[in-house]
Amino acid sequence: MIIINISIKEDCLDSTIIKEFAFDQSINREYINYLGKLGSMQYFPEFPKPFFSIIVDREFKIKGIEGEKTIRIIFDNKNDLEVEKRLILFCNRFTL
Repeated sequence: MIIINISIKEDCLDSTIIKEFAFDQSINREYINYLGKLGSMQYFPEFPKPFFSIIVDREFKIKGIEGEKTIRIIFDNKNDLEVEKRLILFCNRFTL
């Protein structure tokens, strides 16, 4: 899985920022489990569109749907580019 595009979706007044990462492939269960290694994960396979959420305390929250090609990341501090860089490297490191 490789990130092919990053876009800003929302810039909040409370110092958070929401970005969307677009991937070259659809997100599957294996990738969701891989992302879950980052923090506390919730996964709801019984939903019509299987939803997942991953929280990394004081850094960010990831939300996504299995089968889609994008995830949304809510960063706790929009000025912390180091956190975003680490997340990008982690996302791109996944292989089957």
